Amino acid sequence: ANGSKLSDINGNHLSNIILFQKIGAANKQSARDVLRVYPNPTSGMVQVDLPAGVAVESASIFDALGRRVLVFDARDVEVNNSRAELDLSTLEAGTYRMELKGLSETGCYQGQSLFVKE
Repeated sequence: ANGSKLSDINGNHLSNIILFQKIGAANKQSARDVLRVYPNPTSGMVQVDLPAGVAVESASIFDALGRRVLVFDARDVEVNNSRAELDLSTLEAGTYRMELKGLSETGCYQGQSLFVKE
């Protein structure tokens, strides 16, 4: 837990952004919104900024070996002002991947992000 962050070659902190992509047969063009996941690294609670009008349907957490280690459904996620809050305090220290699925009146969304649990 040295506080290091994952970065691209330009020094952008990849672990702080999620690419949220609109999916669905009704709309073949994808709409993309960049979301922030913070704090990262985290010791427990994280915030995820959502596009306006999108509600979290589910969130899955995968370990470095690709095993699903934690699952949230809509009842487990508190959303206020387009910000979802997830409790990751039960995870052991390590690097994880979060997959989010969301719904809005105009379609379905999905996104993923890497994060570090201290």
